[in-house]
Amino acid sequence: MAYGISSNFIALASRGVRTHMADLRRKQNNHRQEGIYGQERFRYDARSDTFTCPARRKLYNHHYHNLRGYYEYRAGKGVCGRCRLAHLCTRAKAGRTVNRYHHQELLDRARRQSNGPAAVRDRKRRQWFQERNFGEAAVQHGFKRARWRGLEKQTIQDQLIATVQNLKILLRKAGSASRPLITVIESLCTALQLLIMPRARPIYDTPTYLCQPA
Repeated sequence: MAYGISSNFIALASRGVRTHMADLRRKQNNHRQEGIYGQERFRYDARSDTFTCPARRKLYNHHYHNLRGYYEYRAGKGVCGRCRLAHLCTRAKAGRTVNRYHHQELLDRARRQSNGPAAVRDRKRRQWFQERNFGEAAVQHGFKRARWRGLEKQTIQDQLIATVQNLKILLRKAGSASRPLITVIESLCTALQLLIMPRARPIYDTPTYLCQPA
């Protein structure tokens, strides 16, 4: 499932979490929407619960989508068909529809954050800083498969994997540290790795293959 969907934006915004993941809408190439007015051209009035289109016609709350979690608004029957701006507004025979979520204000705020410069910078940084850690966890430390059943036990597995990766970073930074300290770290790292992946095979030539710095 993609991260940047409306339900995720709303859930994170309601918890006060900054939403820096990419907006899925921007990645979707919907050719039917090319040359068509965007929803930002429709003005919402909370008092009457209606939208006003660019031709100053009203769109009314028609029904609620249980699965998608939004209300759909439509103009009266035949209104769009008689409109002089119809070719710029919709290609649907039934006329233009506009959607609004129950927590639309949170969604709008989250999307503004997602498209801001800070979010764009974080996503670029993630590509080289975090994705490689996920790749290493999946290939070397069993991140692709659950070792135990249940969310709590899976959380423990994830934390053990992160511990192993942090110990590997510590080994890289140890440099001139005393040999006994390095030996202790290697032993601990190996024990944790065997707990996560009991059938792990050597991927390094040295005896401490499970803890060799990446």
